Amino acid sequence: MTKHYGITKLGEPCSAERSWITPEESSLGGEKSMAWKGKGAETKALADPISEIVSQLQTSLIQSNSRGLLSGTSVLLKADAAQTDLLNRACFGRPKVTAEENEQWFQLSME
Repeated sequence: MTKHYGITKLGEPCSAERSWITPEESSLGGEKSMAWKGKGAETKALADPISEIVSQLQTSLIQSNSRGLLSGTSVLLKADAAQTDLLNRACFGRPKVTAEENEQWFQLSME
């Protein structure tokens, strides 16, 4: 069973809850529909599709002329409040704690 609910690929908690079972894993066999796991998961995902979140994030990063800092095999990205919300909803990156209250950094890795 593929689990994608509230955990990023790095094992960090995520505020978004997206859980599903792929058609191959479901008892539906060859049907091309998703079998959703969790009460209300399908409704939530259909109301807030990941493709729309990624599109909004891409637009926001382009408009803000965002730049990342290379740190080993990761990139550190400074995010404003709207970008922080989008990154959390998409489960992209790992938030990093900073001393600044109005500043958020994300560590993006190859995963």
